[in-house]
Amino acid sequence: SESQVISMNSHRHFKIGSVGKPLGTVKIGPDSEILVKYEPDFHEGPRLEVDKDGYIHTGDLGYLDKDGFLFLQGRKDETIVLQNGKKVYPSQIEKALQEKLGPRQLFVFSPDQQSLRAVLVSPDPAVIIPQIESYNAEVGEFERIRAVHVTQEAFSTQNQLLTANLKLRRSDAQRHFENQSFVQIDRVQTPLAQ
Repeated sequence: SESQVISMNSHRHFKIGSVGKPLGTVKIGPDSEILVKYEPDFHEGPRLEVDKDGYIHTGDLGYLDKDGFLFLQGRKDETIVLQNGKKVYPSQIEKALQEKLGPRQLFVFSPDQQSLRAVLVSPDPAVIIPQIESYNAEVGEFERIRAVHVTQEAFSTQNQLLTANLKLRRSDAQRHFENQSFVQIDRVQTPLAQ
């Protein structure tokens, strides 16, 4: 549920990529979850569920840097834990892919907790594979995309891949696409191979 503004950048205090400095008491839990001290004076509406120490568990993952700026990493319920124990944050990978491929609908998932797959909406599949290979060259082994499915079917509320707020329904999207044909990405395109 929505609560209050917990951090913000200002014209004097800002850091690119952060959501700013916390306005109240914020700490990071042992599992990287952002915890916010409940302040009843600043909250309107029904009382929120708090833990024994008076903190609201936001469900968001993040970290505070050495200067006290808060950075978001994704949602706790969207984290993929691979068999090797590595944690993957799909929203971060999706953001990196969008920076490389341009704005387009896409999502990342792992059907087997061993490797990552991506589904992308694009009218031109031929340009996607080299860009994925280039992305793979820039990231760690566990963050590499191993298979891609390119579709022309946009994610929408009509096909129930998006919520009414236009957020991706990850589990529905995975069920919808997991049995489609995927192109295996075996190469990593290094700058010299381009």
